[in-house]
Parts: sequence; structure tokens; C-alpha cells
Amino acid sequence: MRNLRFWMVVLLLAGTALILHARGDTDLIPAREPLSQLPRTILGGTGSDQPIDQETLDVLGAGDFLSRVYTQSGGAHPVGLFIGYFPTQRTGVTIHSPKHCLPGAGWAFDSSQYVDLNDASGKAH
Repeated sequence: MRNLRFWMVVLLLAGTALILHARGDTDLIPAREPLSQLPRTILGGTGSDQPIDQETLDVLGAGDFLSRVYTQSGGAHPVGLFIGYFPTQRTGVTIHSPKHCLPGAGWAFDSSQYVDLNDASGKAH
């Protein structure tokens, strides 16, 4: 009877190991449009892409990134936009929130809010 329990535990452990191995180590990444296709004109402001240096891209790792400055004619203040898309969020390899990272690096937020944006044709994004 003891021998049967031992082999049952061994069988269950081996089966679990096989299932975990067969499951693989890949993530399901949904199809998406590149960030570069975001509208360049929003609410009368025209956006110009800002280059991201290779050192910064190396730190950010795999993903899609957009750095753009929107300016309006008439002298309104420019609005800087940075968007980072990380296709996977695995424990230990995730990018932490800018709300924690930036203040830790000496930056201070003036405000934080959600804004609905429409492109030149009025389509919401």
C-alpha cells in the first residue's frame, strides 16, 4: 500500500511537470496597430515625432514607443505625449508605473487626468 502511494505521487508530479512544459513559456499577444499610426492632428494641434535614443530603447526593452509633441497655432503651450506599449507583463520583467518611477527620478506631476481625444475627422481614439 505504501509503495502504491509513492508511485501515485511520482505519477502526479511527473504529469504536472509534463503539462507545465507543454503549456510553454509564451504569452498570447493580441494584434494591434503601431503607435506611429496615432493621429498627428488632434484638436487643432499638430504633432511632431521626437526621436528616442537607442540607450533609452535598450532600457525600455521590447515594445512599441511613441514620443510626440503637439503644438497649436496661436501660441498655446506644447503638449508632450509619450506612450509605451509592452506586449507582455511577466512578473519580474514588467515596466513599473510612471506615477512611481518619475517622482523617484526627481520629476513632479502638475496634474494627472484622463482626456478624450478626437482626430481631425472627429473620430474618438
